[in-house]
Amino acid sequence: MKEVGLDQIPNLEMRMEREIGKAARMLESYFLFVLLKEMGRLARLQGGDFSTDTYTTLLFDRLADFLARRGVGLAEMLEKGLKEKVLKFYGEIGDNKRKIGGGSV
Repeated sequence: MKEVGLDQIPNLEMRMEREIGKAARMLESYFLFVLLKEMGRLARLQGGDFSTDTYTTLLFDRLADFLARRGVGLAEMLEKGLKEKVLKFYGEIGDNKRKIGGGSV
């Protein structure tokens, strides 16, 4: 599937939803990475030599990405909450613009 740039999507709401979803998935992946890395440290999988630490860090990074693609529910919760807040915020801005100058959003 061909990736479409944000400037090619005419609808601002669609662009915001896409970016919020992307950010939520990235945050879920990072959270899982930190969780796995700490689990590895506590299990003494890390703390060895440089090559072992590098390998386990890369392993945890890939594993976190894999888990985030399958989803653990964190991204969906973040996405839902952020969409509600952002859309409410932009709705309030639009209402204020209409009251002040009658401009369109």
